[in-house]
Amino acid sequence: MEKPGQSGQKNNLTGEKELEKQILSLNQNLEEKIMERTQRLNYSIQQLEAEIQKRSRIEEELIKEKVKAEESDRLKSNFLANMSHEFRTPLNGVLGNAEILLDENRIPTIVEPVKRIQESGLRLLRTIDSIILISRLQSGQEIPDLKEVDVVSLVLNEVGLQKERALKAGLYLETKMDDVSKVFADKEFVAEVLRQLLDNAIKFTQEGGVTVEIRNREMGKQEGVLISLRDTGLGIADSQMEMIFENFRQISEGWGRHYEGNGLGLSICKLMVEKMKGEIWVEQNEPGGSILNVWLLNV
Repeated sequence: MEKPGQSGQKNNLTGEKELEKQILSLNQNLEEKIMERTQRLNYSIQQLEAEIQKRSRIEEELIKEKVKAEESDRLKSNFLANMSHEFRTPLNGVLGNAEILLDENRIPTIVEPVKRIQESGLRLLRTIDSIILISRLQSGQEIPDLKEVDVVSLVLNEVGLQKERALKAGLYLETKMDDVSKVFADKEFVAEVLRQLLDNAIKFTQEGGVTVEIRNREMGKQEGVLISLRDTGLGIADSQMEMIFENFRQISEGWGRHYEGNGLGLSICKLMVEKMKGEIWVEQNEPGGSILNVWLLNV
C-alpha cells in the first residue's frame, strides 16, 4: 500500500516530466523555425549581394558606354567641323569664280554653263549646311536660346524674302494674322523653321499659292501661338504624314522623283520645334494641298 502523500508526489513528477517534454518540444520547434528563417535570410542576403554585384557591373558598363558616347560625339563634332571646312573652302572658290565669270561675260555659250555650275554649287552648299545642322541638333550641340520672340515680325520677314520666288512661280504668298501674343522661343530656330516650311510649300505647289496664318491656340491647357502654312500643292497622303518628318524621306522618292531636295528640311524643323517645347504636325488642306502647323508656347 502507498503511504499517504506518495500518490501526490508521483502526479507531480509526471506533470513535471510532461512539462519538460513540452518545453523541449517547443524549444526544438523554435530552433527549427529560427534555423529555417536564418536559411531564408542567408538566401535573401546572397540574392541581394548578387543583385548588388549585377547592378554594379551594369553601372560600370553604363559609365563606360557614356564615356564612349561622349567621345564619339566629340569625334563626330570634330569630323563635321573638318568636313565643313574641307567642303566649304573649295566650294566657295568654285562659286566665287563662277560669280566673277558671270559678271565679266555676256556670251551665252559661257553664261549658261557657268549658271548651272553656280546653281549646282549652291544646291550642294545647302545640302552640306543641312547635314551639319541636323547632326548638331541630334548630338545636342545646337541648344536653343529661349526668350521672348515677336513671331509676327519673323513671319512677315520670311514671307517678304520668299515673295519674289513665289511670284516668279506664278503663286500667291499671303498672310492672315490675329492679334497674337509673343512666344517663348529661339529667334534663329523659328526663322529657320519658317524658311524650311515656306521653301517646301512653294516648291511643292504648282498652282494657287501659300497662306501663312497666325492665331492664338490653347493646347493641353497651355496658351500658345499656332502658325499654319496652308498650300494648294500636291498634298500628303495619310500614310506619309509621319514619315515625312524622318531623315532623308520625301513624298517623291527614288531616281524618278520630280523635286530636288535632301529630305532633311522637315526633320530639322521637327527637332528645332521640339527643342523649343513646341509641336509640329501636318494635315490635309481641303479641297487640296496640305497644312503644316507649328505651335509655340506663349511667354
